[in-house]
Amino acid sequence: MRSQLTQFESLTRNRQTRVSRPGFTLVEMLVSVTLVLLIMLMFGEIFGLATGTLQTQRGITQNDQRSRTLTIVIKGDLAKRTFRNVIPFAANEQPGSFGNDPNMLGGDLDNRQGYFHYSENVPDDDTDDVLQFTVRSTITQQNDDTSPYYGRAFTPWEPGTAYQVGNFICPTTGNGWVYVCTGAGVSATAEPSWPTTLGTGVTDGSATWDAYLNMPLQQNQPDSDDGIPGNCSATSTEAEICYFLRNGTLYRRVQLIRQPLDIEPQPTFTFPPASTPPTADIFNDTAALYTYNGSFLRDFDFSAFHVPGALTANQGVRFHGPQSLFNHYQEPGSTTTPLGVPAYRFGFHHFVVGSTASGQPREFVGTGATRRFIGRFVHEETSFRGATPADNFGYPFDDTTSPMSNAALTLNDKGIVTQYFGDPSSRRAEDIMMTNVHSFDVKIWDDFLGGFYDVGHAEDEDTIGNGNGTLDTGEDLNGNGSIDPGIYNYSSPYHFNLAFGPNPLPAGAPDPVNRVYDTWHSQMDLDGDGTLEAPPFRPVSFGADGLPGTAGVDDDLNGTVDDFSEALFPNTDDSFLPLRAIRITIRFLDEGSDQMRQMTIVHSLTD
Repeated sequence: MRSQLTQFESLTRNRQTRVSRPGFTLVEMLVSVTLVLLIMLMFGEIFGLATGTLQTQRGITQNDQRSRTLTIVIKGDLAKRTFRNVIPFAANEQPGSFGNDPNMLGGDLDNRQGYFHYSENVPDDDTDDVLQFTVRSTITQQNDDTSPYYGRAFTPWEPGTAYQVGNFICPTTGNGWVYVCTGAGVSATAEPSWPTTLGTGVTDGSATWDAYLNMPLQQNQPDSDDGIPGNCSATSTEAEICYFLRNGTLYRRVQLIRQPLDIEPQPTFTFPPASTPPTADIFNDTAALYTYNGSFLRDFDFSAFHVPGALTANQGVRFHGPQSLFNHYQEPGSTTTPLGVPAYRFGFHHFVVGSTASGQPREFVGTGATRRFIGRFVHEETSFRGATPADNFGYPFDDTTSPMSNAALTLNDKGIVTQYFGDPSSRRAEDIMMTNVHSFDVKIWDDFLGGFYDVGHAEDEDTIGNGNGTLDTGEDLNGNGSIDPGIYNYSSPYHFNLAFGPNPLPAGAPDPVNRVYDTWHSQMDLDGDGTLEAPPFRPVSFGADGLPGTAGVDDDLNGTVDDFSEALFPNTDDSFLPLRAIRITIRFLDEGSDQMRQMTIVHSLTD
């Protein structure tokens, strides 16, 4: 009995011992979980901060890289400009007519080639500036890189693409031949075997092609300019370059100036005697076997302008060559086509006798409240090929429905002209320089004010002069009783041509005056009325004495001493004043890190 009781007590104690063994209470568990969660939250916060910092640093690094790349490109282009001594040409200016001015002796035409153009539009809007100029890569005063510029010459074949009769292509693997579409249709998914016998046809999906040009035998073709016929590419050391901002995208458009193997920049199409030749240049529509019917700026990255053809008044184009950079004096009626004349440039309207549109830039589309800035037409638009040839962006070859004067053009929510949007085979994005750009602001150096200003700025008298509140000597050179507003003010005495530019200005412009700087040409009669027009701005330096003519002398004997009419009077120290520097400010955003960056380029225009 005692033994059984002892055994029972032992079992009871063991059970009690197991039951009373220490453990985690509910409160302890809650505290532990809370602490773990706090620790995890802290680690999460630290990780988030570290990730955010890393992302920010990555954004800063990317912005730095984008900034460096953009700076290199823009400064490289400005360093290669052909207009070195940036003094606009006066109306009827002739070589050797500059008297005592050592900077302009003989017109300095070697250093005044091509053009330099800057359009400000609305001064308070830093998204509507346009900068355009000609370049030559072999100029080494400020940059010794002589690499040429590259562009397209003919379009490579593309699968599943709608082609029209008169379209021209090269095979994707160049064989030295160009083929013309003789039957409209959609190309196959696989490239056909291309014939290499003149006039031989080939079926490609529902389209048909004929072998048309044998470039090794016809050297004066744009595709042969780089020495490799059939690769759909060309090179040149000379070009037109344009910068503008649209819908948050900064564009850089490059149009090559042809440097052909032959001396004539216009392509020729002469075949060997045994062949059946097209008898003329397809770009001048004079009874060619097949008249060109493509979208010119889709097929060619060349500087060219519209010229009415021999058979069709709305079709015809001329390529620019190296001589187009020369701004030598032209006799009236001369057939030379210098790029100093705006009507021959990319983005400007061609000559229309008696029309105020002649030579004007196309920087806006729409009218009234729907007027929108485009700067220049972009690759996506100029390469557009529609359902019919009439829908193409044919300019400058085809001016039937000219996009340079079409008042019906509109801009869609993607920032592309609606009428030239939607072609899946267009050359979209080929001219994009940078995205997420918030402003592209150009200013030029004003010697009178001693700072960078918008061309055509409207600074008031409180911000100009020496600020002492009185009209001092040299501050009223135009004799209107007020302090001079600066060289490039819209009311400056040096502002001669208010009609040149993208008229009319959009809503928000403070006045109807165009704000354009252009180096011009001496024989400029854009409207064909027989009167030569003056450049928009052409400032004068009054030398060491700071006054027109000879200080204290009534040079022109009009009864007023040192008035503005004495400027550049013979045997004085006056001279023309070149544009000395330009400043470009660009603000852009890295979306990943939400980091905004501003970069400023100040570039000297004096060698």
